[in-house]
Amino acid sequence: MRTWGLIPLNFRQAKFLTLLLAFALIPVLLIAQGYFGTVSGELTDATGAVIPSVQVILSDAQKGFNFTTTSDSNGRYLFRSIPPGLYSVSAEAKGFDKAVSARFKLDVNENSTTNLSLKVAGASQTIQGGAEVQTIQTEDAETGQVINRKFINDLPLIDRNVIALTSLAPGVTAMDDQCDATCTGTNFVSNGSRGSTSDILTDGASVTNSEPNGGVTQATYLPSPEAIEEFKVQQTNFSAEYGFSGASVVNMITRSGTNQFHGSGYDFVRDAIFDANDWFSKRFGQPSRHFAATITVLPSVVRSSKTRRSSLWTTTDCGLPD
Repeated sequence: MRTWGLIPLNFRQAKFLTLLLAFALIPVLLIAQGYFGTVSGELTDATGAVIPSVQVILSDAQKGFNFTTTSDSNGRYLFRSIPPGLYSVSAEAKGFDKAVSARFKLDVNENSTTNLSLKVAGASQTIQGGAEVQTIQTEDAETGQVINRKFINDLPLIDRNVIALTSLAPGVTAMDDQCDATCTGTNFVSNGSRGSTSDILTDGASVTNSEPNGGVTQATYLPSPEAIEEFKVQQTNFSAEYGFSGASVVNMITRSGTNQFHGSGYDFVRDAIFDANDWFSKRFGQPSRHFAATITVLPSVVRSSKTRRSSLWTTTDCGLPD
């Protein structure tokens, strides 16, 4: 007979509670390896003195979500586990005018800092920042490169493989062999590290398999370019939560809906007119293939500012012979 606090338990009951606790901790462990970032800052008055116990609101400009916290005794605030997006910070305290920061972009796994200065209240007014600002990473020493939606849209992707864009990160080069980045998905060298040892994450979950003996990783699934919002090539000094990697981490997030209905549609053509068939396919009488069309829709249903929102994306790729 065992005891759990003041309740006597037999071995079977103790084993059941232990397993239940283990399963309850699994989501916490999975969230640890994520793509979330943080937003922090300091609140001061016109003289530079810190202002404690101020309600601070972080607003998602695209989806309408609000996150709330309170500044501590040192006038500092912190928002944890914030998904990438376009945000603004506002603060309002008794005796001070409301202050609102300029909009800023929070990227994958970024720790952003936004400080606010509150002015003594006169007539009722709001002090608001200007246009969208570019922030400088000062919270950690992690190095890497963010490949945002503009890069994915504007740059050519011959094989429609977004991993090819990892070469935009400083220090990343292709392997000098017969297997390019499309072979394993991780076949590149980052700052002199061993090739094919990177980990690829999609929305925080690893999509790579590791070869047991050599440690070579291979991507098992890569989303369509239309389904990816952005990704970050995390190269050095990234935190210990990203442990399944011998070199770098490619941290991708998929697209989601906003408060506006939007989408995309286009025709992506590669046929004999624009692109000759490769030597091997021509040798064995196989026609070249091309992607006929892709349609992506990202709606979001918003009933009111206080009700829940739903969003989704759909994508269709069609491969057709010439």
